[in-house]
Amino acid sequence: MGKYWEPEVLVIDDLQHVAGKEATQEEFYNILKRRLEQKKLTVVFSEYTLTHMCGAMRDELIHLLRAGVHTDSDI
Repeated sequence: MGKYWEPEVLVIDDLQHVAGKEATQEEFYNILKRRLEQKKLTVVFSEYTLTHMCGAMRDELIHLLRAGVHTDSDI
């Protein structure tokens, strides 16, 4: 897991694909939490808003992601 903790900037694309996958969400939550503790930047992209994914994602993960900066882009 060090490959996710070591970089100063970690970019995650297509977050919507972890919806409904409990084990993956748990691991992703742990990675994000540790990176926050280390004050490292994580950039997450998704085709859907957090509000749209609420029913399919762990509450703890949604809460952690909502604590960050959000932007909407229609590219």
